[in-house]
Amino acid sequence: MQPIAHAEATNSTYGAPYVAGNFAPLMNEVTAFDLQVVGRIPEALTGRFLRVGPNPVDEPDTEWLHGYNWLAGTGMVHGLRLREGRPEWFRSRFILDQHTARIRGKSRFPVRARARATPTSTRTSH
Repeated sequence: MQPIAHAEATNSTYGAPYVAGNFAPLMNEVTAFDLQVVGRIPEALTGRFLRVGPNPVDEPDTEWLHGYNWLAGTGMVHGLRLREGRPEWFRSRFILDQHTARIRGKSRFPVRARARATPTSTRTSH
């Protein structure tokens, strides 16, 4: 795999299992091609696998962790494209809520005036 942007998980030392190890937040967005497969993907498998989940955009602190909830924070969308059993690409992108846009120095998507406030990690722009 040759990533365009290297994805690094944080090394959280807070002992909270939902922000450490395999669940540690990715600090960078990733675009990768030429993915290496371990094992075998059935040739009949074609399509996209998309996952939306929690991913804090900045290193959590102990006060923040006290009330942390997987479904009420910043999120990330991950996508994998398969064609005839071969992976074509993998991408991950932060969902740009107000906090994430400010931290990452990006513009936030416009929000409809009557849109309800919902947890970022469970809603994307369409």
